[in-house]
Amino acid sequence: MSKEHNTLTDFFNFLASQTAPMEQDSEKAIQAFNKHRDKLAELAKEEKRLKQLKKLELIVQKREEQKLRALKPKHQYVPTTKKVMSRKPKINTMKEMQDLIDRIRN
Repeated sequence: MSKEHNTLTDFFNFLASQTAPMEQDSEKAIQAFNKHRDKLAELAKEEKRLKQLKKLELIVQKREEQKLRALKPKHQYVPTTKKVMSRKPKINTMKEMQDLIDRIRN
């Protein structure tokens, strides 16, 4: 629809919503409609401004959280020494070592 059609539709809807009888002068009705339209435009601008402020607030909050995460000390990596696990049996005494040698020979 064209812009003129939308404007006329809004104007006639505004006139229909008025509780005062149509005794008003046409010029007064047009002025009242213009005031009404200006108020709606101001409300729309205010809502848009509030949305932008909320977005900015979220951005600032996220940046602050990132700064806190950056300042938080990270866990320092401590290399662990792995025990060397050999598949050979452990020999504690000379007797056990001798028994092992005998077992291998047989």
